[in-house]
Amino acid sequence: MHEIEIAEVDSFILADKTLDGLMPAWRKTYAADWQIRWGILDELGILRAELCLSVDAKLEKPTIVPLFKRRLIYRFDLVSIGECKPNPPDAWQHGLPPSVCGPHTHPWSVNREHVKNNGFRDLPYRSPVSVAAKTLEHALGTAAKDLNLSVTSDQRDVKPPSQAAFLLGRSA
Repeated sequence: MHEIEIAEVDSFILADKTLDGLMPAWRKTYAADWQIRWGILDELGILRAELCLSVDAKLEKPTIVPLFKRRLIYRFDLVSIGECKPNPPDAWQHGLPPSVCGPHTHPWSVNREHVKNNGFRDLPYRSPVSVAAKTLEHALGTAAKDLNLSVTSDQRDVKPPSQAAFLLGRSA
């Protein structure tokens, strides 16, 4: 992978950023999931990335993914404590456990070298979330801290789509 692209991501993550306006509306995607694409403004107010929030049709597995120039650079998976995923065999070199159960992130810092060598296809290294993340709001707070992203109080109310709950016979 080109050093310039990696350096751009490094700079982007370190720089101060904000979300562009209030939360956009949830939209149904082709895979029956729900998604929001929310612009991320850099320190100069230039739209350089987007924050994608998605949740499956059953409203059970929210994910937060920032895309920088349409490239995956981080991920937060809000899954149940009983859901366990393996880390690559060398995860211990990054101070990570062999497997992670429950909510977790795929941070740029530990996936950077993998992306440099293999491209922006995936982020295989998982890091457990130390705080008991239970809601999409908690996940957004953790992701914002990890990404140096300012989130205002009126941007924190990121409830799952009420129309999805209605279609599934649940209350949001």
